[in-house]
Amino acid sequence: MLDRRYPHLHFREWPFWKVPDDTVSRFMADRRQVLEEVHLILRGLSRRDRSSIHPMWAWFGAGKSHTLRHICHLCRTQYRELLPAYTEFPRAPYSFIDLYALLVQALDWDTLRKLCMEVLRKVGRQQLNRQVSGGFWEFTKAVELLGMGNEEHQEIATAWLRAERIHLATLRSLGIARRIETPDDAVRAASSLVRLVALSQPYSRLVWIIDEFQRIATCKSRLRAEINTCLHSMFNACPNSLSLFLSFSVRMQEHMFALLSQEVIDRIGIERRIIMPPLSQEEARAFVEELFQEFRTPDKALPSPMFPFEDECVDFVIGVAEKKGDLTPRSIMDHLNAVLDEADPLIEKGEIAVITSEFARQVFKRRPMEEVEQE
Repeated sequence: MLDRRYPHLHFREWPFWKVPDDTVSRFMADRRQVLEEVHLILRGLSRRDRSSIHPMWAWFGAGKSHTLRHICHLCRTQYRELLPAYTEFPRAPYSFIDLYALLVQALDWDTLRKLCMEVLRKVGRQQLNRQVSGGFWEFTKAVELLGMGNEEHQEIATAWLRAERIHLATLRSLGIARRIETPDDAVRAASSLVRLVALSQPYSRLVWIIDEFQRIATCKSRLRAEINTCLHSMFNACPNSLSLFLSFSVRMQEHMFALLSQEVIDRIGIERRIIMPPLSQEEARAFVEELFQEFRTPDKALPSPMFPFEDECVDFVIGVAEKKGDLTPRSIMDHLNAVLDEADPLIEKGEIAVITSEFARQVFKRRPMEEVEQE
């Protein structure tokens, strides 16, 4: 049944959010140039084998994480040869192993098990050890246990793949001699995982998305070098079937390259990249209209595309947001949300019919909007 939680607003759901989830990540409002670039990248990746690295630069609050989650949605719905894994750079990593563990966790248990079963059926254990694991026997054994073992063995194999601290006696009883304990172990396991994906059906490529990569700047120089070296080594070990999306929120586009090693930069080359600057006023207005359209109930009695706001009120709110800083989807939604939050019960009770610029002005007097919080 159609959800009509806000019939008085002609919305089936509240149209504003702080953090995107899978529900809202199925669409992108405005950002036509960005969306076109995303489709060009994904279309190319679905048709060729060679590996690639795609940097993404976005202004704070410009919709970077939303776009990355939308890429995952597109992989699941349109470019199904691509297996997406969305991760976020940890705030305080200890080693590259932490990034690797997040990669495996991003592939749910059911997906991992199906990959293992498919490849085992396709090539067998010996070929798996040569073609996929490259002689990394522990990875081969973990795949075998996950794909063909009982429930207990599958849980242990999954924990091993996620670099968890399993008791060595337990592992050895199943034929696994050691845990994933060094960055080199993690690189070998991650590279083997890419080859596992490439041999499976229906996937041909692993798309590893690492959001908030600018956090590497807070790591000590040794760790920054380790993470860059491991990504470079993983890329070299997987000349085909791997794509890395590294996203940055930094002041200037060129600043993101200061966080990458020269080896990684060389591998990026002139690959397509995604750039998300602040919005213009025209783009901001288009963003609001398309955002509202996505959450509308299919009512023929909709007074106007911007309802429950008057057109002039939307322009006024955009102007207020622009005075506070650069126009971004986050800042626009923050300001519109503050106004709609106060107007919602009044519209529902019939005390006001539409939100005017004067109403919004009074809201901002009572609730002065702070600058959008930045990392």
